Amino acid sequence: MKTIINLNFQMGSEGGRPDDASLNRESIALENLENIPSVGDYVCFDNEDDIEVPYLVKTRLFEYRYNDKKETWSINANVVVERQPQELYNKLIHM
Repeated sequence: MKTIINLNFQMGSEGGRPDDASLNRESIALENLENIPSVGDYVCFDNEDDIEVPYLVKTRLFEYRYNDKKETWSINANVVVERQPQELYNKLIHM
C-alpha cells in the first residue's frame, strides 16, 4: 500500500490563527514522517530575495485520508511556524 505525504508550512502569530497561505513555494512531497520538523525545531526559507529566514515550529497537524479506489493513504502535514529575528539565524549557523 502506497502512502503519499504532503507537507505545508503556514505562518502563525502569537495567540492568532495561522495564515491560510503556504510559506513553501510548491508542494513538498515526503517519503516518510521522520522528515517533518518537530515542535521546537528551527526551519529556514529563502523566500525573500535569497535571504535565509528563520522560523520556529510551533504546532503540527496531521490529516490522514484513505482512497478506496486507489488503495492509498495520503497524509497532509500542516506545520505552523513563527518568524524569528535574523540575528537568531546568524547564531544558529555559527554554532
